[in-house]
Amino acid sequence: QVLAPAATMWRAWRAQWAGLAHCEPPRERRRTWVMVRVHRPTPGAVARVREWEKSCAGAGIGFVVSVDATYDHDGAVTTAMKQAVHDVHTYTQDEMMVVSPGIVECIDKMGLGFLVPGPKHDRSLAWGFHAEAIALWFEHLSEDCKPEYLWVLEDDVGVTGDLAAVVGAYDSDKSDLITVSTQPTVPAPRYPVMGVALDDWWKDERDDVEDESWCWYHTCSAEFVQRIEGRSRLSSPEHVQRFSKRYLDTMTSWLHSGATAWSEMLMVMLCTSAGLTMGFFDPRHIGDPFSFEGRMTREQFAAAPAGKFYHALKW
Repeated sequence: QVLAPAATMWRAWRAQWAGLAHCEPPRERRRTWVMVRVHRPTPGAVARVREWEKSCAGAGIGFVVSVDATYDHDGAVTTAMKQAVHDVHTYTQDEMMVVSPGIVECIDKMGLGFLVPGPKHDRSLAWGFHAEAIALWFEHLSEDCKPEYLWVLEDDVGVTGDLAAVVGAYDSDKSDLITVSTQPTVPAPRYPVMGVALDDWWKDERDDVEDESWCWYHTCSAEFVQRIEGRSRLSSPEHVQRFSKRYLDTMTSWLHSGATAWSEMLMVMLCTSAGLTMGFFDPRHIGDPFSFEGRMTREQFAAAPAGKFYHALKW
Protein backbone atom coordinates (compact mmCIF):
# COMPACT_ATOMS: atom_id res chain seq x y z
CA GLN A 1 0.00 0.00 0.00
CA VAL A 2 1.31 3.42 -0.98
CA LEU A 3 1.27 5.97 1.81
CA ALA A 4 -0.60 9.20 1.19
CA PRO A 5 1.57 12.25 0.58
CA ALA A 6 2.31 14.25 3.72
CA ALA A 7 0.27 17.22 2.45
CA THR A 8 -2.77 15.00 1.94
CA MET A 9 -2.45 13.52 5.41
CA TRP A 10 -2.05 17.01 6.85
CA ARG A 11 -5.24 18.25 5.15
CA ALA A 12 -7.16 15.23 6.40
CA TRP A 13 -5.95 15.77 9.96
CA ARG A 14 -6.88 19.44 9.84
CA ALA A 15 -10.31 18.57 8.45
CA GLN A 16 -10.87 16.20 11.35
CA TRP A 17 -10.25 18.98 13.86
CA ALA A 18 -12.23 21.51 11.82
CA GLY A 19 -15.22 19.23 12.08
CA LEU A 20 -15.32 19.67 15.85
CA ALA A 21 -17.79 22.47 16.47
CA HIS A 22 -16.65 24.20 19.65
CA CYS A 23 -19.12 27.06 19.42
CA GLU A 24 -22.12 28.14 17.41
CA PRO A 25 -21.02 30.21 14.38
CA PRO A 26 -22.58 33.68 14.34
CA ARG A 27 -25.56 34.07 12.03
CA GLU A 28 -24.77 37.65 11.08
CA ARG A 29 -21.68 39.72 10.57
CA ARG A 30 -20.76 42.33 13.14
CA ARG A 31 -18.12 44.89 12.27
CA THR A 32 -16.35 44.52 15.61
CA TRP A 33 -15.99 41.62 18.04
CA VAL A 34 -14.51 41.39 21.51
CA MET A 35 -12.85 38.13 22.58
CA VAL A 36 -11.90 37.38 26.19
CA ARG A 37 -9.35 34.62 26.60
CA VAL A 38 -9.76 32.56 29.78
CA HIS A 39 -7.91 29.70 31.42
CA ARG A 40 -8.93 29.57 35.05
CA PRO A 41 -11.09 32.66 35.65
CA THR A 42 -11.74 33.96 39.15
CA PRO A 43 -15.33 34.68 40.26
CA GLY A 44 -14.57 38.36 39.75
CA ALA A 45 -13.41 37.70 36.19
CA VAL A 46 -16.62 35.80 35.42
CA ALA A 47 -18.65 38.74 36.72
CA ARG A 48 -16.63 41.21 34.65
CA VAL A 49 -17.07 39.11 31.52
CA ARG A 50 -20.81 39.04 32.08
CA GLU A 51 -20.93 42.83 32.29
CA TRP A 52 -18.75 43.21 29.21
CA GLU A 53 -21.10 41.05 27.16
CA LYS A 54 -24.03 43.26 28.15
CA SER A 55 -22.06 46.38 27.24
CA CYS A 56 -21.12 44.99 23.82
CA ALA A 57 -24.62 43.72 23.07
CA GLY A 58 -26.03 47.19 23.65
CA ALA A 59 -23.59 48.64 21.12
CA GLY A 60 -23.97 45.97 18.44
CA ILE A 61 -20.52 44.52 19.14
CA GLY A 62 -20.02 40.75 18.96
CA PHE A 63 -18.71 39.06 22.09
CA VAL A 64 -17.10 35.66 22.61
CA VAL A 65 -15.21 33.96 25.44
CA SER A 66 -12.37 31.69 24.31
CA VAL A 67 -11.67 28.93 26.85
CA ASP A 68 -8.43 26.99 27.00
CA ALA A 69 -9.91 23.58 27.83
CA THR A 70 -6.62 21.66 27.82
CA TYR A 71 -6.73 21.09 31.58
CA ASP A 72 -10.46 21.65 32.04
CA HIS A 73 -10.92 17.90 32.42
CA ASP A 74 -14.18 18.07 34.35
CA GLY A 75 -15.57 20.86 32.18
CA ALA A 76 -16.05 23.17 35.16
CA VAL A 77 -14.55 26.26 33.50
CA THR A 78 -16.41 25.72 30.25
CA THR A 79 -19.69 25.18 32.09
CA ALA A 80 -19.20 28.30 34.21
CA MET A 81 -18.55 30.44 31.15
CA LYS A 82 -21.53 29.03 29.26
CA GLN A 83 -23.69 29.93 32.23
CA ALA A 84 -22.28 33.46 32.22
CA VAL A 85 -22.31 34.42 28.52
CA HIS A 86 -23.95 33.35 25.31
CA ASP A 87 -21.02 32.64 22.98
CA VAL A 88 -18.22 30.37 24.23
CA HIS A 89 -15.41 28.89 22.12
CA THR A 90 -13.23 26.08 23.48
CA TYR A 91 -9.96 24.68 22.22
CA THR A 92 -7.07 22.53 23.41
CA GLN A 93 -3.32 22.47 23.12
CA ASP A 94 -3.52 19.61 20.61
CA GLU A 95 -5.67 21.70 18.28
CA MET A 96 -3.21 24.56 18.52
CA MET A 97 -0.46 22.30 17.20
CA VAL A 98 -2.63 21.31 14.25
CA VAL A 99 -3.31 24.87 13.16
CA SER A 100 0.35 25.81 13.76
CA PRO A 101 2.88 23.05 12.99
CA GLY A 102 5.81 25.34 13.79
CA ILE A 103 4.86 25.30 17.45
CA VAL A 104 6.64 21.95 17.85
CA GLU A 105 9.97 23.65 17.14
CA CYS A 106 9.17 26.21 19.81
CA ILE A 107 8.50 23.50 22.39
CA ASP A 108 11.98 22.11 21.81
CA LYS A 109 13.54 25.53 22.28
CA MET A 110 11.64 26.19 25.51
CA GLY A 111 13.35 23.22 27.13
CA LEU A 112 10.26 22.54 29.24
CA GLY A 113 8.42 20.01 27.10
CA PHE A 114 4.69 20.60 27.09
CA LEU A 115 4.75 22.35 30.46
CA VAL A 116 5.02 26.07 30.88
CA PRO A 117 5.86 27.84 34.13
CA GLY A 118 3.20 28.25 36.76
CA PRO A 119 2.67 27.42 40.42
CA LYS A 120 0.04 24.76 39.62
CA HIS A 121 1.78 23.27 36.55
CA ASP A 122 -1.52 23.39 34.67
CA ARG A 123 -0.82 25.98 32.00
CA SER A 124 -0.92 24.84 28.40
CA LEU A 125 0.98 26.27 25.45
CA ALA A 126 -1.84 28.81 25.11
CA TRP A 127 -0.17 30.75 27.94
CA GLY A 128 2.53 31.91 25.53
CA PHE A 129 1.01 31.25 22.10
CA HIS A 130 -2.10 33.39 21.79
CA ALA A 131 -2.20 33.55 18.00
CA GLU A 132 -3.05 29.87 17.64
CA ALA A 133 -5.97 30.14 20.05
CA ILE A 134 -7.34 33.18 18.22
CA ALA A 135 -6.91 31.50 14.83
CA LEU A 136 -8.94 28.48 15.91
CA TRP A 137 -11.94 30.76 16.52
CA PHE A 138 -11.40 32.99 13.50
CA GLU A 139 -11.11 30.09 11.05
CA HIS A 140 -14.35 28.45 12.11
CA LEU A 141 -16.28 31.53 10.92
CA SER A 142 -17.70 31.71 7.44
CA GLU A 143 -16.08 34.41 5.33
CA ASP A 144 -19.14 36.65 5.39
CA CYS A 145 -19.28 36.50 9.21
CA LYS A 146 -15.65 37.37 9.92
CA PRO A 147 -15.35 40.72 11.71
CA GLU A 148 -13.47 43.69 10.37
CA TYR A 149 -11.89 44.12 13.80
CA LEU A 150 -11.31 41.81 16.76
CA TRP A 151 -10.39 43.01 20.24
CA VAL A 152 -8.68 40.42 22.46
CA LEU A 153 -8.62 40.87 26.24
CA GLU A 154 -7.10 38.68 28.94
CA ASP A 155 -9.50 37.69 31.70
CA ASP A 156 -7.53 39.50 34.41
CA VAL A 157 -7.91 42.84 32.65
CA GLY A 158 -10.09 45.46 34.28
CA VAL A 159 -12.06 48.12 32.44
CA THR A 160 -13.48 51.03 34.39
CA GLY A 161 -16.75 52.29 32.98
CA ASP A 162 -18.31 51.05 29.74
CA LEU A 163 -16.19 48.66 27.65
CA ALA A 164 -18.17 49.38 24.48
CA ALA A 165 -17.45 53.09 24.82
CA VAL A 166 -13.68 52.49 24.91
CA VAL A 167 -13.90 50.05 21.99
CA GLY A 168 -15.97 52.55 20.02
CA ALA A 169 -13.36 55.26 20.49
CA TYR A 170 -11.19 53.40 17.93
CA ASP A 171 -13.82 52.91 15.23
CA SER A 172 -12.09 55.40 12.94
CA ASP A 173 -8.62 53.92 13.50
CA LYS A 174 -7.82 51.65 10.53
CA SER A 175 -4.60 50.17 11.98
CA ASP A 176 -4.17 46.44 11.46
CA LEU A 177 -2.77 46.07 14.97
CA ILE A 178 -3.39 48.35 17.93
CA THR A 179 -1.36 47.64 21.05
CA VAL A 180 -0.15 49.54 24.10
CA SER A 181 3.58 49.74 23.29
CA THR A 182 6.54 47.90 21.82
CA GLN A 183 10.01 47.29 23.18
CA PRO A 184 13.17 45.69 21.81
CA THR A 185 14.06 42.19 22.93
CA VAL A 186 17.56 41.07 23.89
CA PRO A 187 18.55 37.46 23.17
CA ALA A 188 20.31 36.48 26.41
CA PRO A 189 18.00 34.47 28.69
CA ARG A 190 16.67 36.34 31.70
CA TYR A 191 15.79 33.02 33.29
CA PRO A 192 17.76 29.77 33.02
CA VAL A 193 15.05 28.02 31.01
CA MET A 194 17.09 25.34 29.28
CA GLY A 195 17.98 22.37 31.44
CA VAL A 196 16.54 23.71 34.70
CA ALA A 197 13.83 22.04 36.74
CA LEU A 198 10.42 23.69 36.32
CA ASP A 199 10.02 24.41 40.04
CA ASP A 200 13.42 26.09 40.20
CA TRP A 201 12.58 28.16 37.11
CA TRP A 202 9.37 29.41 38.66
CA LYS A 203 10.94 30.28 42.01
CA ASP A 204 13.69 32.41 40.49
CA GLU A 205 13.46 35.99 41.67
CA ARG A 206 13.45 38.52 38.82
CA ASP A 207 14.82 41.18 41.17
CA ASP A 208 18.07 39.23 41.34
CA VAL A 209 18.66 39.71 37.61
CA GLU A 210 20.23 42.98 36.57
CA ASP A 211 19.96 42.75 32.79
CA GLU A 212 16.83 43.43 30.77
CA SER A 213 17.09 40.45 28.44
CA TRP A 214 14.12 38.32 27.48
CA CYS A 215 13.95 34.58 27.98
CA TRP A 216 11.53 33.91 25.07
CA TYR A 217 13.72 35.48 22.37
CA HIS A 218 14.60 32.12 20.81
CA THR A 219 11.13 30.59 21.23
CA CYS A 220 10.28 30.75 17.55
CA SER A 221 10.26 28.57 14.46
CA ALA A 222 12.77 28.63 11.61
CA GLU A 223 10.04 29.86 9.25
CA PHE A 224 9.37 32.79 11.57
CA VAL A 225 13.06 33.74 11.59
CA GLN A 226 13.12 33.63 7.80
CA ARG A 227 10.02 35.81 7.47
CA ILE A 228 11.20 38.59 9.76
CA GLU A 229 14.24 38.96 7.48
CA GLY A 230 16.81 39.86 10.11
CA ARG A 231 14.78 42.71 11.58
CA SER A 232 15.47 43.70 15.16
CA ARG A 233 12.97 41.85 17.28
CA LEU A 234 10.27 43.66 19.20
CA SER A 235 7.72 42.45 21.72
CA SER A 236 4.53 43.93 23.10
CA PRO A 237 2.23 43.33 26.10
CA GLU A 238 -0.86 41.38 25.11
CA HIS A 239 -3.28 42.23 27.89
CA VAL A 240 -5.42 44.16 25.37
CA GLN A 241 -4.93 44.29 21.60
CA ARG A 242 -7.03 44.93 18.51
CA PHE A 243 -6.58 43.15 15.16
CA SER A 244 -8.00 43.83 11.71
CA LYS A 245 -9.38 41.11 9.46
CA ARG A 246 -6.40 41.66 7.17
CA TYR A 247 -4.10 41.01 10.12
CA LEU A 248 -5.97 37.85 11.15
CA ASP A 249 -5.95 36.49 7.59
CA THR A 250 -2.20 37.07 7.41
CA MET A 251 -1.68 35.58 10.86
CA THR A 252 -3.47 32.33 10.03
CA SER A 253 -1.48 32.07 6.81
CA TRP A 254 1.77 32.43 8.76
CA LEU A 255 0.71 29.80 11.29
CA HIS A 256 -0.28 27.25 8.64
CA SER A 257 3.08 27.78 6.97
CA GLY A 258 4.95 27.00 10.20
CA ALA A 259 5.82 30.60 11.11
CA THR A 260 5.17 31.15 14.80
CA ALA A 261 6.80 32.44 17.97
CA TRP A 262 6.04 33.39 21.56
CA SER A 263 3.12 35.65 20.78
CA GLU A 264 4.38 38.75 22.60
CA MET A 265 6.99 38.79 19.82
CA LEU A 266 4.98 37.20 17.00
CA MET A 267 2.13 39.72 17.00
CA VAL A 268 4.42 42.73 16.55
CA MET A 269 6.96 41.17 14.20
CA LEU A 270 4.24 39.80 11.92
CA CYS A 271 2.86 43.32 11.62
CA THR A 272 6.19 44.96 10.82
CA SER A 273 7.35 42.17 8.48
CA ALA A 274 4.15 41.65 6.47
CA GLY A 275 3.56 45.26 5.52
CA LEU A 276 0.69 45.79 7.94
CA THR A 277 0.00 48.96 9.90
CA MET A 278 0.37 49.39 13.64
CA GLY A 279 -1.17 51.92 15.99
CA PHE A 280 -1.16 52.49 19.73
CA PHE A 281 -3.84 52.96 22.34
CA ASP A 282 -4.53 56.48 23.51
CA PRO A 283 -2.64 56.92 26.81
CA ARG A 284 -5.89 58.23 28.30
CA HIS A 285 -7.30 54.69 28.01
CA ILE A 286 -4.39 52.97 29.79
CA GLY A 287 -4.43 53.01 33.56
CA ASP A 288 -1.75 52.29 36.13
CA PRO A 289 -0.97 49.46 36.71
CA PHE A 290 -0.95 47.92 33.23
CA SER A 291 1.84 45.34 33.18
CA PHE A 292 2.37 41.61 33.59
CA GLU A 293 3.44 42.10 37.19
CA GLY A 294 0.92 44.80 38.04
CA ARG A 295 -1.67 44.15 40.76
CA MET A 296 -4.83 46.08 41.59
CA THR A 297 -7.11 45.50 44.54
CA ARG A 298 -10.90 45.73 44.52
CA GLU A 299 -10.71 48.96 46.45
CA GLN A 300 -8.21 50.52 44.05
CA PHE A 301 -10.24 49.46 41.04
CA ALA A 302 -13.48 50.82 42.48
CA ALA A 303 -11.84 54.22 42.98
CA ALA A 304 -10.14 54.36 39.56
CA PRO A 305 -11.27 56.86 36.91
CA ALA A 306 -13.62 55.63 34.18
CA GLY A 307 -12.64 54.68 30.66
CA LYS A 308 -9.33 52.94 31.35
CA PHE A 309 -7.83 49.46 31.03
CA TYR A 310 -5.93 48.01 34.01
CA HIS A 311 -3.85 44.88 34.53
CA ALA A 312 -3.90 42.75 36.54
CA LEU A 313 -6.99 42.03 38.61
CA LYS A 314 -6.30 38.70 40.34
CA TRP A 315 -9.67 38.48 42.04
